[in-house]
Amino acid sequence: MTGPDRAKGMTARRLLVLASAAYPLGGLATWMAGLLPGLEEAGWEATLALVEGSHGSAAAFLARHPWHRTVTIPNPTGTVLGRRRALAGAIERVDPALVLVVNLESVYPAVQELRARERWGGRLVMTLHGFTPGLIEDVRRFRAVLDGVVFSNALGVAALREWEYLAGERVLRAGYGVSLPDALPEEEEAEGPLEIVWAGRFEESQKRIADLARIVSELEASGEPFRLHLAGSGPEEAGLRERLAPALAAGRVLLHGELPRERVLGEVMRPGRVLLVTSSWETGPIVALEAVSRGMAVVTTDYVGRRAEALLRHGETALVFPVGDAEAGCRVLRELADPGRRRALAGAAWLEVSRRCSPRAALADWTAALESVLALSPLPRPLPPEPPGPAGRLDRWCGVRGAEVVRRLTGVRVRHESAGSEWPHTAGSNESMNELLARLRQLEQGIFWPGHLLPDGRRSG
Repeated sequence: MTGPDRAKGMTARRLLVLASAAYPLGGLATWMAGLLPGLEEAGWEATLALVEGSHGSAAAFLARHPWHRTVTIPNPTGTVLGRRRALAGAIERVDPALVLVVNLESVYPAVQELRARERWGGRLVMTLHGFTPGLIEDVRRFRAVLDGVVFSNALGVAALREWEYLAGERVLRAGYGVSLPDALPEEEEAEGPLEIVWAGRFEESQKRIADLARIVSELEASGEPFRLHLAGSGPEEAGLRERLAPALAAGRVLLHGELPRERVLGEVMRPGRVLLVTSSWETGPIVALEAVSRGMAVVTTDYVGRRAEALLRHGETALVFPVGDAEAGCRVLRELADPGRRRALAGAAWLEVSRRCSPRAALADWTAALESVLALSPLPRPLPPEPPGPAGRLDRWCGVRGAEVVRRLTGVRVRHESAGSEWPHTAGSNESMNELLARLRQLEQGIFWPGHLLPDGRRSG
């Protein structure tokens, strides 16, 4: 007996997962699609609630990631008040023991309103999958309603505890899982140019997409035969195409576009190829786990969050170079032109990932985290949230609540230019990305993390 049938035969706990429908091809969608069945196996009655609108369709999301128990949450007015009311209504209808929220800021004032009026008594847990100032600040901003935070990276857990953004027992870690075959996949072709893969979102602030052109230039100057496969899309694709135009024309760089995960795994991530990560920070990354599952070696920057997780260790399970150092990136990539070196590194990474990042291990982490939050004392009843400001002229004429009634009656709604505006991820922060990363890196370098070498040569942890 599996899935929902088994859950019905157990004392199921009702869980509501709240997320956006706007990103069906992203890593978080992959994570949710893998986590929900496991939670039901563990006895949770899991409902997936998707917010949607002009920039995201629940039907399109579910076509790619089907789930049997779902709730769709539109915002008929497009306003802040409309978002809060839509979310509060969904929570009341489902009445879960625990709400697990993924990057939806409006959930927190919605829950604050419900609790202030004693209309819901469950627990609220934020999942954190990124080192971004707004999301980190939201923990402190909404600590009066957050029963717990589950961060996917050990550095994030340490930071929230060290900086006292939330009580330490309410900050927990649970990572990602990936399915691996029973044995390391065999390389298909040991001869030919070095085959490199970069997969992700074409943007600069985190992924440092511009570094790809510099690394390509260094590889070309070195004379090393290579082919770089790029899978993804994003706001800075046009600039990347321009910088890589000669290499694209020569066939040294191939653009595959944004592909479904199964096609990336089947067509782009091939055994014997090398995954390149150029990021300034990561909390996984999931793409590295997937590459390792396909028998690939990994070359990565020393991004913020890498040392804390101790999964990609230089010379053992990956080759690591400083963020932004294209010459060093080229040098470690060239090391993996040697099939023996490449195979040894891929094998060590495969063993480490299979030990630490199996779906079973990830599920155990997540279920333990949720159970820990349920075992904590409930938070005090909060005051109602501050009413939102005006969304337009109609609010100034009729008041915010009166304008909301008019919009619902007439079908007039506030329009948004992006998914992040329609359903914001965060309430924002005054801290810049560079300032946050500097604080995080200082903290990360000041701690001996399990799995890393101590000054006397012993392995920590």
